[in-house]
Amino acid sequence: MGRWWPWGFGKEDTYVTPPNRIQLLAERGIRSFEKDELLLRAIPDREHAPGARESSYWSIKSPNQLVLNWTDGFVSVTLDLTRNGDELSGWAHPHFDSGRPLPRIAQVKAHRIACVSQ
Repeated sequence: MGRWWPWGFGKEDTYVTPPNRIQLLAERGIRSFEKDELLLRAIPDREHAPGARESSYWSIKSPNQLVLNWTDGFVSVTLDLTRNGDELSGWAHPHFDSGRPLPRIAQVKAHRIACVSQ
């Protein structure tokens, strides 16, 4: 993920920064904001522990577009991604319950990685 534009969030960057590695599941959620949505989960790595989120889910917007969402009900980040070959690219948009819009975006690129069996 690139830098937030026009400026960052300082210490609050962690609240709107998605994990480095994720897994898109075909399983649907049963609680909270995930209810009836396709589940999205962080794949822990040694460099960055995933941020705690109440809900994370994804949806298909079109045959070549995905939307990924992380939220705790107060702070959210949405990634709107388009497929270009084996890569997904697009934009991250933060959302806060403060009532005033914060017009910031960050460029995002995702690459497919091999699944790790546990």
